[in-house]
Amino acid sequence: MSRINTVLGKVDSLELARVLPHEHIASAYGYLGRQQPTSNEQWEEELLAHYTPVLQTLREQYDCNALVECSPSYGFRQERDLALWAELSERTGVTIIASTGYYVDRIRPPDFSERTVTQIADTMILEAVEGILGTHIQAGIIKIAVGKMDADDRKLVKAAAIAQRETGLSITTHTCSPEARRATLDLLEGAGTPMDRVVLGHADDNATPAEMVSLARRGCSLLFTIWGIVSPETIGWGLPALPLHHSASLVAVLVAEGHCDQVLMSIDYSAGYRDSQFTEDLYEVEGRTYLYMFTHALGTLRTMGVPDDALEHIMRENPRRMLSYGA
Repeated sequence: MSRINTVLGKVDSLELARVLPHEHIASAYGYLGRQQPTSNEQWEEELLAHYTPVLQTLREQYDCNALVECSPSYGFRQERDLALWAELSERTGVTIIASTGYYVDRIRPPDFSERTVTQIADTMILEAVEGILGTHIQAGIIKIAVGKMDADDRKLVKAAAIAQRETGLSITTHTCSPEARRATLDLLEGAGTPMDRVVLGHADDNATPAEMVSLARRGCSLLFTIWGIVSPETIGWGLPALPLHHSASLVAVLVAEGHCDQVLMSIDYSAGYRDSQFTEDLYEVEGRTYLYMFTHALGTLRTMGVPDDALEHIMRENPRRMLSYGA
């Protein structure tokens, strides 16, 4: 049995149907980087009321029964959030996979620069093997976010390589530029990380077809998340224009080039409490929640000629393989 760590314990990978491999759930402690020390009980109830019907719709209407919550602990979530995710999973039948790791430099522990590679890796290993934030919920994937590729970014990538080797979990990244993607892959490859355990997240951000094919030929997976977004300023887009079907066109190229096994797709839906108000990050696109993958993105790919069997492979088999880590 290939197993997967979830908020409700280990499950057989074959229990997963369609999967959204890069998503977020709002925290009952507040917005990322500005969290309060205790959970807000009113927010807890509001979050359960908000997410329960959406997750039920995913499972009942779209045969999507799993999502990866790609928020690392520091700055994003605390212990009570994990309990809420477990409750959501029990209520809806949707499997939720939690992450370990660290986000970009502005949302890292104050002493991160003083920590050694080994110390950073040890925290990830602890959260994968024993549990996150003192709970028994084990991380099911390693999430790292890098940008400038300075000394701390490189340290984080090296630590992730160690944690991957010790746990067998895949590494998923926040890498929004060609330079960050290439540098991350170079460091991981140099550390001996198997390329089939590496997922370059936000691969479509500031990307071209040539870059995607070049990266795929190195053996990693590529995860596409900017579906439907056409406002360049909302995602730090640096190219001259952001076409409506940019992500779909990149996926279509990879499928045509024989890299269907290396494609992953998700919406990266996020929300949170800003100034005590629940706010969704929709990037100026109406309805851009988890459901957007099924109401819009898959249909666009079909119009581009990507066959249904390839789309089902991308939504089912590829995430199962990414999340499975043992027999």
